[in-house]
Formats: sequence, structure tokens, C-alpha cells
Amino acid sequence: MDPWGHYEENPDHYVTGRAVETARWISGMVDYPEHFAAGIGPYTPKERYYYSRAGQTNNLIVDISNYMDKKVEINMLNKAKGPSGNNGVMLRDKLANPKNSLNS
Repeated sequence: MDPWGHYEENPDHYVTGRAVETARWISGMVDYPEHFAAGIGPYTPKERYYYSRAGQTNNLIVDISNYMDKKVEINMLNKAKGPSGNNGVMLRDKLANPKNSLNS
């Protein structure tokens, strides 16, 4: 989750996002000589990908059209978030038929 995301009310999301960002930031520090003694050096990830809600502007767009069937298949297995299987099938059918509107 984006640790700076606006309108995020779920504490699991914003606390986890901030904890991960803090861990990433401190991972490049050279303040822990005991790590060097154990052969562990600093490493900071060079790329970060954040997820945010509320229609915020995206800074990375990835074309997943080649994986849409796999995404629908996986969503159909996700029973924890409600009837995703039914919704995934309906979405795939709507996307496959250009005559159908996504607003219906």
C-alpha cells in the first residue's frame, strides 16, 4: 500500500505501508557494524511499486491483456472476498463482447 495514499482509512493498509517503507529506507543504512561483522551489507531496493485507492493518479501502467484469462481464473478461486468467481466470469464475458457495456 502507498504509505502516503490519501483517503486510506484502513489501519492495516496505512500502517503496513509505512512499516514497509521505513524498512526499505533503513535497509541502506550503515549504522549497524554487527551486520558487517556477519557479512551482511546494506541494500536498498532500487524500484518501488505502490498500490493506492480512491482513484489516485497512477505513475505506472502495465498492460496485462496477455494475462487476463489467468487473472480471471485466479479471481475465481478467491472465495474470501465474496463471489469473485461469478463477478470474474461476468467481467470476462463483458470484455469479450464489445456490444456489452461495462456500465450495465
